[in-house]
Amino acid sequence: MESAKTLGNLIRMYGYDELADKLDFNKMRILLTEVNNHITLINQKDAIENADARTDLINMALEEIFFSFRKISEEEMNLGIVDDFKKQTKRCREELHNNFDSDDMEYITLKEEFERIFKMKKLTEMSTEDINENTLLLRRIYEKITDLNRRNALIRAKYGNDEKFARVHKRIIEMKPDWGNRLTRIIDSLLGVKHQADDQILGQEALLDNDSYFSRTVQRLVIHNFDSNTLTLDPTAARDINNLVVREYIKEYRGI
Repeated sequence: MESAKTLGNLIRMYGYDELADKLDFNKMRILLTEVNNHITLINQKDAIENADARTDLINMALEEIFFSFRKISEEEMNLGIVDDFKKQTKRCREELHNNFDSDDMEYITLKEEFERIFKMKKLTEMSTEDINENTLLLRRIYEKITDLNRRNALIRAKYGNDEKFARVHKRIIEMKPDWGNRLTRIIDSLLGVKHQADDQILGQEALLDNDSYFSRTVQRLVIHNFDSNTLTLDPTAARDINNLVVREYIKEYRGI
């Protein structure tokens, strides 16, 4: 078909009108387009089904996937439902991508629900009923991830929009659920750690090249600031919170 396309172009270019009717070049062009569309679909499907755990499936351009249907009835060929499905897919993908806390179990659950929709059945075999059902699922996922992102933004705002400390805040609440009524003291403690750590790093980013030294520095700040806000830490809690803070700084420094 690629060869036929090339020949058709040559025939038109050099005016070989007597050869133009030897083959339906227009049909060959349409067939070639359809083949390329299916190759794209197969590659996308293969990437979804065999994606490495480290691959960010959300960033794949799922809304560009081509859908094919067997013409069972006119209703089956209603492309409006396909457009709605693609729209909901795009919205979910973007909201999931906007989330800054990939360790949040709520986020992980929603991401897995999103991915499951594209793994449980071949895209080319989706019926109208399948599309409608999955579109409803996508709407629910979108509502939940939007609400999660809203709550995350409120936490982030308390730390001057520093995502590192918003994540640390959330992990502490998970580690210490009994501290739920001490949120103000947690925030004040972490803000103290943040400002003092930022001051030390300012102009001396090389500190972050020495993980052990930086960890000892941050641990002193963690113990001091939590003690100052009457949140006395046992050795295990001090170590765990210190590790959370250090990990966030190191990840940011290394561009992870």
